[in-house]
Amino acid sequence: MKRALIILLSVVIAVIISGCSKEMTPEERFSQYVKLWNDQKFDEMYGFLSEKAKDSISKEEFVSRYNKIHKDLEINELKVSYKQPEEEQEHEENAELPFSAKMNSAAGPIEFDHNATLVKEEREKETNWYVDWNTSYIFPELEAGDKISFKNVQAERGSILDRAGNGLAINGTAVQVGVVPGELGEPKEKTITKLAELLEMSEEQINKAMNAGWVKPDLFVPLKKVSKTNKGLHEKFICARRSDQPDGGGSRVSLRRGFVPLDWLCRSNPCR
Repeated sequence: MKRALIILLSVVIAVIISGCSKEMTPEERFSQYVKLWNDQKFDEMYGFLSEKAKDSISKEEFVSRYNKIHKDLEINELKVSYKQPEEEQEHEENAELPFSAKMNSAAGPIEFDHNATLVKEEREKETNWYVDWNTSYIFPELEAGDKISFKNVQAERGSILDRAGNGLAINGTAVQVGVVPGELGEPKEKTITKLAELLEMSEEQINKAMNAGWVKPDLFVPLKKVSKTNKGLHEKFICARRSDQPDGGGSRVSLRRGFVPLDWLCRSNPCR
């Protein structure tokens, strides 16, 4: 009885030792690497690199490159997918394992498929599988000396033309002409008459704009947009002279650039 018990314990211990000493497959090893990648634990990922890969890049450079690319491209929702095969495959010294990567970035969604190469190496008397990494694992077309840059470029609106090719809505910089009601001075009717003449508008149109429900004495009331290149109209405003106020006082007309604020406030008679 005692002898039988000893034999049984020996078998159990042998099974446990056998299970503990089972060599990890490249599929299992790469699954661990992918988990670290999805968690963006780049420093731990470096420990999975092959000796050849480590010779090409230091741990500091490896971690810094991943962090910089993720930061500069504003990468989020990273999802690296690798599905282990249902049946265990035999590999001798290396293994090719397909994976997919998806992510969102400042430039839009990024998605690619790639193959990972794992090589068997012995370190500290233990054999395991290591990722034969290169820069194509970041993006397939990225080579060792390549750098990634990202720049925002403001889109230009399309032009709208009539049948004859004349512009109905075109790109350009406009100056907005308007008034601040509380600074029109007296008599303001005379200023409105002059404005109507310069802007080729009716006095009724100007009064209607100034009498809108939202208007307050200290608010700018836009009247008309004119092209920045219309120098003739600009000079008319800058050099308009009020005959009844030769000292340079009087009402004020504001010119504002359409896209970039421009503090360009001109009195109706600034020229001497």
